[in-house]
Amino acid sequence: MAVPAIPRNFTNITTLCKRYARALQTWAEVHDRRVEPFSVVQQEVDVVSERLRHSVTTGIPALKTAAEYFFRRGIEGKRLRPTLALLMSSALSPAAPSPEYLQVDTRPAAEHPHEMRRRQQRLAEIAELIHVASLLHDDVIDDAQTRRGVLSLNTSVGNKTAILAGDFLLARASVTLASLRNSEIVELMSQVLEHLVSGEIMQVRGLMGRWVGGGWWSGSAVFCVCVCACVRACVRACVRACVCVKEHKENDAQRRVCVCV
Repeated sequence: MAVPAIPRNFTNITTLCKRYARALQTWAEVHDRRVEPFSVVQQEVDVVSERLRHSVTTGIPALKTAAEYFFRRGIEGKRLRPTLALLMSSALSPAAPSPEYLQVDTRPAAEHPHEMRRRQQRLAEIAELIHVASLLHDDVIDDAQTRRGVLSLNTSVGNKTAILAGDFLLARASVTLASLRNSEIVELMSQVLEHLVSGEIMQVRGLMGRWVGGGWWSGSAVFCVCVCACVRACVRACVRACVCVKEHKENDAQRRVCVCV
């Protein structure tokens, strides 16, 4: 009896099986490691937080106290948006940030940062400024008494000052945003403000759980408009910050990520 011929693709199949087995082993090792995402960029988030404390200062004492209220140490919150922004920045970076980027950037908000990593840190800063400003306005709308385990700002200093403090944070975020000199990023982050206002209007007017503008707006839908859209815009903006301001170049990986998010 003749020996059956070995299929031509047998070697390829064997090679693929070996590669698959190695991939499974590598995945098991990574899965068992269980990296804590927040710890990856914790030091850099702390740098952004410290810069925020410097950037919201003003010569008007009452406004200064109100603007700094939720940036004080111990009540900064989870800082989820800066963390996600910097995690995406790290994912697109070929190496960990150099020690100089783990020092506080003391340049004025209006000064353009030429370094890519500093631009991404500015985006993390902008995201947190917009978030805190929305919290100040939310607490006035909801007549909240506490926030992050302390008295809400509106309870402490009154509604008018709280609203103006929120406006001041949005203004400072706008100055920082303009310093990036990237029109696409400006457009992305401006849409965040539009989504936040739209969500608040739907909440104030009692439009949740109703058919509005050709769609059903549940509580989760409003949450997605106010929160998820903001996170998505921040992540996309960090991808776009990888592009050189002068040459407007990006590699294939950055382009694919930008499409995915």
